[in-house]
Amino acid sequence: MTDRCQALRRIRLVRARSVWARLRGLLGRERPLGRRTGLWISPCWAVHTFGMRYPIDVAFIGRDGKVQRLVRDLGPGRVALYLRATSVIELRANSTDSSLRYRRRLNIALRMFLDSHTSLK
Repeated sequence: MTDRCQALRRIRLVRARSVWARLRGLLGRERPLGRRTGLWISPCWAVHTFGMRYPIDVAFIGRDGKVQRLVRDLGPGRVALYLRATSVIELRANSTDSSLRYRRRLNIALRMFLDSHTSLK
């Protein structure tokens, strides 16, 4: 796959920095985030979709900064948790990628996000 194709399929992460942003997550949004954009919530080990109008994918991230558990198509009115997680990424439901490919793309996005933000310090 060429660099251009990989760049088009790359997942962009947006960090929920404030307490309010972490509590709110994707609630209250009429539509989900963009196709390849995820909301990274830290610290977090559980999410719910009460009051949401659309399903989401949830990736639970461990201390090592890698995806430990992936919950696909979490519908409205549901709860997902993983007690060993240190953070969570909420994404628009993605039915096209296989779970393994999805995990790889998320791990690459996390690594790139962490690398770019640690180099700014």
